[in-house]
Amino acid sequence: MANRVLLPRALANDGSIVPGALAYFYTEGTTTPLTVYSDEALSAAVTAPLVADSAGNFAATYTAGGLKVDIRDPDTATSLPGYPSDNWHVTSTDATGASAITFTPITGNSATNVQTAIANLTALWNAVTSFGKTLIASSNKSAARTTLGLGSAATTDSTDYATAAQGTLADNALQASDYKVQAWGTFVGTGTPAWSIRNGFSASITDNGTGDYTLTFSSAQANNDYVVILSCTGVGLDNRVIVNVKTDGGGIVTKTTTSFRITAFIGATGTAVDPDEVYVMVLGN
Repeated sequence: MANRVLLPRALANDGSIVPGALAYFYTEGTTTPLTVYSDEALSAAVTAPLVADSAGNFAATYTAGGLKVDIRDPDTATSLPGYPSDNWHVTSTDATGASAITFTPITGNSATNVQTAIANLTALWNAVTSFGKTLIASSNKSAARTTLGLGSAATTDSTDYATAAQGTLADNALQASDYKVQAWGTFVGTGTPAWSIRNGFSASITDNGTGDYTLTFSSAQANNDYVVILSCTGVGLDNRVIVNVKTDGGGIVTKTTTSFRITAFIGATGTAVDPDEVYVMVLGN
């Protein structure tokens, strides 16, 4: 009777795969090397050590009885976490009991009978690190946070979310997709104002006087809650020029759904100036 040795994927202490890991086999409770085989008939002996592939997986291995297993790092020859391990997991290859119940294999588990499916799952579980097993065994989110070292701060209050039926953030929470660039461009502020490049703006710029311009959208905005981002260049190296959305003198911004007005002036004196270039971007929904 042959037993299949259930060898897991070789993993380092941090859970990373160990390509080319080395598997050594011994008689249970000793350091005496044990011959294992690559076939169920136990006729083709495996050359020691058994070498894992580039994904850390070992080829099918068989033995006549129990054994001890040691899996080592190929570079340092040191045992990986959890090894050596005595009374290693094996499963009978005799087609009786669970082995006699066959089925079509599924994605992720190539077994065609119950016994082999269990063996595959056991090997998968053996591959999980002790840290991973502790995390999986967490009874609730608080225990999981403790295992991860996150503490109580790593929480989200239920009021931050909408109802389960909505399945999204609450309606009053600002979504990143709600606001996007509605219009942008660069225009020359001196002489007759003219766009160098534009998108979302009409071709004409109204010149209301020195440093005073009205910009019109090519399509009306949904509302006047849009955000205008402005900057400019020129007007001499010694002058710090400010460009902003014009107010009506009482602090009310002159924005509508179809246009807005901007002004440029020297910050130190308040003197209106025509910048060489003005850069505009509008964010809205």
